[in-house]
Amino acid sequence: VSTQSTGSSGINAEYGMAFKTSYNLTTHSRFHSGDKPHQCDECGKKFVQKCDLVKHKLRIHNEKSLVSCRLKTCGMRVPKNELYEHIRTAHEKERFQCDKCPY
Repeated sequence: VSTQSTGSSGINAEYGMAFKTSYNLTTHSRFHSGDKPHQCDECGKKFVQKCDLVKHKLRIHNEKSLVSCRLKTCGMRVPKNELYEHIRTAHEKERFQCDKCPY
């Protein structure tokens, strides 16, 4: 993304958008380029902004945000928002079937 500088503002020449700082323009430009320079060292997920990586680590990899799998045979701890996906994928074969119908 090409830029023009007017004082302390950065201007995106392609869209005519102005930003208060060149940092804000650089960060915005990453959305267009797909550049995600901040990578989580635990899971490899990448982020445009460092603050998003920090939030990710607190929300996903923080021990306090993890919950235990409900199945007694597992006990694995996963992020709360991934619990149902974990049960579906890890324990799909452990489902119980009704002996009176196909369900």
